[in-house]
Amino acid sequence: MYKDKDDLFPEDWVNVALTVQQYQPTFAIKEFFCIKDSAIIVGTYLTPLSDKQTIAMQLSDLALIYHNKYKKYDDFTLKCVEKSLKHMKKNPNALVIKGKSLTAILQTHLNQNGYKKDAYTDKIDTMRKKCWEALESTHWTKETPELREKWKPSYTTVNEIKKSTQYIKK
Repeated sequence: MYKDKDDLFPEDWVNVALTVQQYQPTFAIKEFFCIKDSAIIVGTYLTPLSDKQTIAMQLSDLALIYHNKYKKYDDFTLKCVEKSLKHMKKNPNALVIKGKSLTAILQTHLNQNGYKKDAYTDKIDTMRKKCWEALESTHWTKETPELREKWKPSYTTVNEIKKSTQYIKK
């Protein structure tokens, strides 16, 4: 996203999708991804990122890719997202992965200690609660089966996008 300083667009900020070389209006992004105004106001979505925040997003992506490859959440996924959240606190993906990582770590501990409550389980429970509270404060859009179906591109949709693409002149 960049600031529209020369007033070429009706919105203050313009989202430039470099991979497809087109401009995407904010209203279309909000509608398609069901993004609430409150999520934009608090900085969760449609906010320009600093270099550190960009790297932070990549760290949370790394944690997700690790989970997808090894089919587990663990200390590594937790470490990735904790580093990510230091520089980008309103990252819903990182917060979800953190919550799932803490749950996995708690489950491992309970398996080892015979499912007994102790100071460590209390500490992890507190961390999980704070994590889910932080997630709620992002006003994130939770993925549902209905949204997943809406987001599944159809052949017609892809062709419509190709026809209406505005290419950026270099």
